[in-house]
Amino acid sequence: IMGEHLNHQGAWPADLYYGELDGIWTDDSVYNTTASRPENHNVPGDGKFDQTWLPSDVDLQMGRIDLSDMPAFAMTEIELLRHYLDKNHAWRRGQVTCEKRALIDDNFGDSGGLAYAASGWRNFATMLGYGNVEELDYFSTLANESYLWSYGCGGGSYVSCGGVGTTNDFASNSVKTVFTVLFGSYFGDWDNTDNFLRAPLAATGHALTNIYAGRPAWHMHHMAMGFPVGYSTRLTQNNNHLYVVGFGGRQIHIALMGDPTLRMHVVKPAADLTIEATGEGTHQLNWSPSDDAVLGYHIYSAASLADSFERLNIELVTSTSFLNIVPMPGENLYMVRALRLEESGSGTYYNLSGGIIDSLYTATSPPDGTSPGILRLGQCFPNPFNPTTTIEYQIPARESVTLKIYAADGRRIRTLVDEVQSAGSHANIWDGKDEFGRELASGVYCYTLQAGDFNVSRRMILLK
Repeated sequence: IMGEHLNHQGAWPADLYYGELDGIWTDDSVYNTTASRPENHNVPGDGKFDQTWLPSDVDLQMGRIDLSDMPAFAMTEIELLRHYLDKNHAWRRGQVTCEKRALIDDNFGDSGGLAYAASGWRNFATMLGYGNVEELDYFSTLANESYLWSYGCGGGSYVSCGGVGTTNDFASNSVKTVFTVLFGSYFGDWDNTDNFLRAPLAATGHALTNIYAGRPAWHMHHMAMGFPVGYSTRLTQNNNHLYVVGFGGRQIHIALMGDPTLRMHVVKPAADLTIEATGEGTHQLNWSPSDDAVLGYHIYSAASLADSFERLNIELVTSTSFLNIVPMPGENLYMVRALRLEESGSGTYYNLSGGIIDSLYTATSPPDGTSPGILRLGQCFPNPFNPTTTIEYQIPARESVTLKIYAADGRRIRTLVDEVQSAGSHANIWDGKDEFGRELASGVYCYTLQAGDFNVSRRMILLK
């Protein structure tokens, strides 16, 4: 990698290599041994790539949780990792809160027009509102007051950032910030003992991510509308002209320290989910409300954790109970998620909490084995499909049955079944055509089964 320090040019760690799936990486042309650390030397055939710039766009969102070789902290690597996962879980469940504001500790200033801290000002104002961004000292402030985001920059070493602090400061202080941005010389090369860029993840307190923003400029504003930090990381890694770039754009050192799936806003989940089978063969769900001011709840079900969850409710559930009148045969895994209208510096969006989960088993047939016992509509297969898909269902008794296809806007497209059918399993094939035999366009469609007083619907995708 190129840089202004001759004693630090050469091989740097490149996590984005793991997320860049189709570029060509070579190790046969670069010969550079000017760096003071042998780890940065790069010669042909040494297992270190030649590339300074990305050979093609990064495809996957990547993050590093690496707490090895950090002797400044009292805990072992395993203990540090366990501690990181614990505070990660606490953040996701709303057990930790931070004031929605940002701190900037800028020890570079304009720096000849480079203005490294612009990566803080630009993003923080967009995410939190300009009035919630303050210039303060990093460690003395964050030891006592919480700030959701923080930025610090200054002349650096592998274990320090001038005017901000050192790795030992992270080891001896509890920092009350979740998303951290730090910039200075050397420590962006994070593969060294007690590295300053990795230090926030090991610290007590709240810190869960850290990025090296200044060379190039980073763009995190997507997080104001619910995107994860990994999304903004990948966009910054690939950024060439969409947003401001600055020195270092598309170079291989651009990396995220921390969990790439983390989001800036967290909704506290509901609690104490219980499920009971009623005498009518239905499932009654009850739960305790979220502690946040939420709009309501969405209810999902799946056959197992390995299967996709599907939403059961059409309208938002505003109470703390839900009756599923058509549970699946076998295991029914339920999940409840709270919904809040989130406000940020860039507007509002609907934000879901993490889910609370419980399950209940439903017998596939009554003890005498005479009938399936419940109404069930299976997921069509294949899905997506072209040109045909099979819809399977079962009914508990002889009933008047209809099976209809609807467009996403609610228009009835076709009736596949409209007759009295006997109890048991049935199957129908839909060929992607309407009542008049016309082929339909690609899109999302809905199929609805009604048997007696009960009905259930599922979605499917026609893909041409």
